[in-house]
Amino acid sequence: MATSPDFLRLATNATRALADTALDSLRDAVLVVDARHRHLPLVLANATARRYLTGETATPELIETPLAHLLGAASAGKISTILASASDPRTPTNRVMVWRFIHGEHSAMTDIKPLQSGAGQRLVMLTFPPPASQPDLVAAFA
Repeated sequence: MATSPDFLRLATNATRALADTALDSLRDAVLVVDARHRHLPLVLANATARRYLTGETATPELIETPLAHLLGAASAGKISTILASASDPRTPTNRVMVWRFIHGEHSAMTDIKPLQSGAGQRLVMLTFPPPASQPDLVAAFA
């Protein structure tokens, strides 16, 4: 176990910043939605997701965006059913979903995993890899 003073200071004083940095360094896009609400608002989007969906990594504009606005029509129409079938955190699922990226719509195998949440919460994490047809964006995260 690491016990250096620098590590302990980082772990105790900057837990949120450390988590954000770790999440933003992932190659896959990560979105978390609040499944308690019918419009499935986004509560978290990592840098990869923000870059593909808005073209920028620093924008907070995605927070509170309904998930259906980020999906193609067919995927948006099925998302509630998909999330209802993924209600057990022990059984993550995956589906091919069409996402509305800044360079057009692309299909991506999307992992859907309910997160263990506190009382009164129902968070679901969706992750998907960068589209292979976007080498300029993929190179930016290599």
